[in-house]
Amino acid sequence: MLDALPADRRKEIDRVRQVIQKHLPAGYIESVTKGMLVYEVPLTEYPDTFNGHALWYVALACRRDRLSHNRRNETRSPGPGSDERDS
Repeated sequence: MLDALPADRRKEIDRVRQVIQKHLPAGYIESVTKGMLVYEVPLTEYPDTFNGHALWYVALACRRDRLSHNRRNETRSPGPGSDERDS
């Protein structure tokens, strides 16, 4: 995904990635999902999700006319490494 970006877009995505990676809590992983760069809780850490997919925290997308940053706040699910479970 990243290698296919034009140089100017790659530069901007790399800049945002550095900020995210610097401030990202431990336990999240970077993956490419649905054509976006996604930081998520891996299923190996938290497999009990409502839809069977990893919980996204942040996603970066490069659309034709813009770059977008999407942040998810999964308030009903604990972060990676937590033993806390909602009932």
